[in-house]
Amino acid sequence: MVSTAGVVLCGGLSSRMGRPKALLSWCGRPLVRHMLDILREAVDAVYVVSSESLALPELDATVVV
Repeated sequence: MVSTAGVVLCGGLSSRMGRPKALLSWCGRPLVRHMLDILREAVDAVYVVSSESLALPELDATVVV
């Protein structure tokens, strides 16, 4: 059986926006949570790639630094 993984990239420097896009609130939740919910419907495993300096909220996904 083939399994599929999805990856959310959250490791940018935010140099143009000035703050991390993944942490922006939309409908009361960080964008990264919305992305994970959508991705989970299509894949077997979800990974978040992040920089060490990004303070991600508690996520139900494997975080890779």
